[in-house]
This record gives sequence, structure tokens and C-alpha cells, in this order.
Amino acid sequence: MYSVKDYGAVGDGVADDTLAVQAAYDAAVQGGGGTLLFPTGRYRCNLSMYSRSVDIRGEGRIASKLHAANPAKGILNAVFREGSWNGVTIADLELSNPSANSGIGLDYGSDPYAPYDEYSGIVNVERVAFNHLDRCIYRRHGQIALWLTNCNFSVANYHIFVVGQPESPGRGLMHGGCLFVKHSHFDGAKLASLYVHSPVVGTGQWSIEDCIFEANPGFVLFADGFADNDRVPALNFVRCWNEVNATATSVVIEGQSYQPAFARLAACERAIFEDTPVGQIVLRDNSNLLLSRCDIGGLGAVDRDPSCSVTIEDAYLYSGEVKEVCRSFQVAGKLPPAAGGGAWWPRIPLSALSHAFGADTVLKNDASAPIEFSGSTTRMTVTGSGPSSPPTHHVQELSINVGETLLPTPQANLMSGNWYVAKYIYRHQAGQPIKMQFTGNSGDTDQVTLDSASWRTLVCIFKAGSAGGANSFYHFGPSTGTTVIEIGGYSLTRFSNRNDALIHGNDSTLAV
Repeated sequence: MYSVKDYGAVGDGVADDTLAVQAAYDAAVQGGGGTLLFPTGRYRCNLSMYSRSVDIRGEGRIASKLHAANPAKGILNAVFREGSWNGVTIADLELSNPSANSGIGLDYGSDPYAPYDEYSGIVNVERVAFNHLDRCIYRRHGQIALWLTNCNFSVANYHIFVVGQPESPGRGLMHGGCLFVKHSHFDGAKLASLYVHSPVVGTGQWSIEDCIFEANPGFVLFADGFADNDRVPALNFVRCWNEVNATATSVVIEGQSYQPAFARLAACERAIFEDTPVGQIVLRDNSNLLLSRCDIGGLGAVDRDPSCSVTIEDAYLYSGEVKEVCRSFQVAGKLPPAAGGGAWWPRIPLSALSHAFGADTVLKNDASAPIEFSGSTTRMTVTGSGPSSPPTHHVQELSINVGETLLPTPQANLMSGNWYVAKYIYRHQAGQPIKMQFTGNSGDTDQVTLDSASWRTLVCIFKAGSAGGANSFYHFGPSTGTTVIEIGGYSLTRFSNRNDALIHGNDSTLAV
């Protein structure tokens, strides 16, 4: 054990302890390795770690605090000169700059040294707090094998900032590296909690498990290029918490302004989120995202270009609506948890319509004839132009005015405690988008916005809270003008159990 105080470190938060701390580290290396200890105190220093034979430890992240003596350098600078897989452990410390959000906590590759040396070798960071920094961890050349466990990341511009290393004379290429994070807490990231820019061809893997992301004004994840050519999913989030993130109006990252979202993926071949409640997602440049067993109530609309895909399977959808048309979308699990509050999602694919309906339907209408609406007034639909494919399908056009509430007849009698699947095909033609809800004697579903200019099949599963009649698809008029929608059909099917309802909700009864 090599205590920095035995080599002259003061630890009062005022004195520059860099020389004493470096002397203690050098002694540990010359002695064949060991542990560099920071006893309780505040140490202003910048340490160069060049040997994998020395671990760094404090006496607890509240007791042992390290601040940068020179804010232009990292507090801890990893300049390892060998590519050994022997693990270095950094534990039980706080790395921070309490006077300003500046500087770097743990910096990789900041000094020139032999090529390739920095690329491999395990670094374990355990029970370390990062606070009031520009970048808590900065990995300049990707690097392999950084393990983070039970760490706290607080106020900073970036919590983890990683750049892949393009190939250049005298230097090999390196992808975004391998990063494994468990049981850690991330809050207060002004620009992005996790940032990776890896423009090289290759692979890397980030695995984030059992972590909490909350109160980050910027992005939770900003990934600009992350290939997985070795058939390893590049980005994996498992059992993470997401709450009150991406709240800033705009952020500037690497000179470009963005509106924050939960995640932004560009040129990311494969990213997977499992058992994680997700928020707004932006996809660009052939990015592919799988959401598995996630709560997607906060997903909203996925902003993606045509080259990208989203696959959602076994989702939890407690309330609200999901507008995005995904490549694959299957809902299962806790849906919904109690009577009422059924949420809507788009049934895909939506390239064509079908006349087929379930055998045990309570309501059905395939739009082959005009539909009579009642409510605040009565109205009959007129034959619409219909979709381009198939050309023989019948479509009914509905006009609804300011303040009107219209519902098709006949209406349904619900049986308390039974499960129902409502399906509704439409496209918005003109005017202000309106709201639709399946309701009557009780609010059985949430409202959904009918705003899609292309044909969309909406599906909702709900449990009837009370019995009674006068239940139907309520259409609520716009706040101004007249709205025109085309209806391709609707149905309501009753089931005695949720599992059968889920199977029917995910099949292609109304969409081919």
C-alpha cells in the first residue's frame, strides 16, 4: 500500500498535490506494483497512470475527493504503455471540479505514446463518483474493456464520451471499444449522458445493465456511427430506468444544434433495449433498433428516415398512443394492468386492407356501405376514393365539424370483466387532426389522434370496467373548421381472457 500522504500530499483542497501523488505512484511501479491510496481528504492533482501493476483507491467517494490541479488535464490520465489484459482497478473516490463544470475525470490517451498500447486491457471503475466536469470519462481512441460498477455520474456536459480511432500513419484503427456498465446512476448530463462517435468499420459493444438515467436535460444516448460487423449487437440497454430526461429545448453537440431525445442513433447497425422504458427516439443512416419487453408509453413518434427500422416485441403499453409505423410490432405482457385505460398502437404492415374480421365480433363494419353516425348530430358517410391497393376495397368518408361528437351505429353492450380488442382503419384527408376514443358508459380506452395521411390500422386492448350499452368509436370534432377522414373499417371483439385478446390484437385480422 502506497499512501500519497507518505510522499508529501496535503489533501486540504488548496495545495497542489500533483508532484507528491505522482511520486507515490512511481514508487509503487518501481516496487513491482500495489495500491495507491488516497486517505480521507481533498487532493488537487493530475495523475499519469502508465502501469497496469498499480490500482488506485480511496477511503470512500464521500471521504476521498480528487480535483484537477490543472483543469486542462484529466484528474486521472490513463497512458498505459502495455496492452496487457491485467486489470487495473480505480475505486472508492470522487472525481470532481466543484468550482465549475469543466475538465475531465478519467482521460484515456491524452499523451503521445507508442501506437496500440492504449487499445486493450481491463480497467475496473468501482464505487466512483463523478461530478461537475465537462466529461466524466473521455476515451479518445475507443479502447477495449472498461468496466463500471456502482458508480454515480452527476452534473456534467457528458458522462461518458468516446471517439473511435480512424486508421492513420503509425496508428491502427479502433472502433468505439467495449464498455460494460452495471448498477450505476446517471443524472445532470447537459448535452448527453452517453456519447459515442465511431466512424470506423469494425465492431464494439456497449452493455448498460440495471442503471438509472434521470433528470438529464440532454440526450441519454447519442451514438453517431457504431457498426457491429462481427455480429455482436453494438448497443445494449437492459433493465434500465428512464425518467425526466431530454428536457432541454436544444443542445449543441460538436458544433451542431439538436433537440434532445431519449436516444439518437445514426449509422448504428444494431441497438437493443430490453425491459427499459423508452422515450423519444431519433434514427438516421441505416440504424436498426429492437425494443424488447419495454414500456413504450413514452415512445411517441419515432423520428426516422426510410433507411432505418424499428422492431418492437412483447411491449408494455399501459396508456397513451404510439404513432410510429414500425417494421415489426407485437404487443404483449401487462396490457393494460386494470380495467379501462386501453392504449392504442399501429398494427403493421399497412400496405393493404382486408375485409376479414374475427369470428366473435361484437361490432364490425367493413365500410362496404355508408355508415350512420349519431351523437351531437346525425350523419351518413359517403363513399371515399379508397386506397390504391386493393382497388376494389370500399372506403367511407366522414366529415366532422367544430364541437361535434359523432359515433357510428349500432353501439355495443359490454360485459364487465371481459377483454375487448378494438381495431380501426383510417387515413386523415383534410382539416385539423381529431381525437377518437372507444368509450360509452365508461372511458374504456385512451384517446388517439387521427393524424396519419397514409392508411393506418389502430389496435387497442382493454378490459371492460362496467357493463352497459352505448359504447362505440367516439369521434371528437376539431377546434376549428371541418375535418375529413376516410374509414376503411372497424371491429370490436370480445374475449374471456387477456391472452386470447393479445393474440387477436397482434394478428392481421384487419391488415394484410
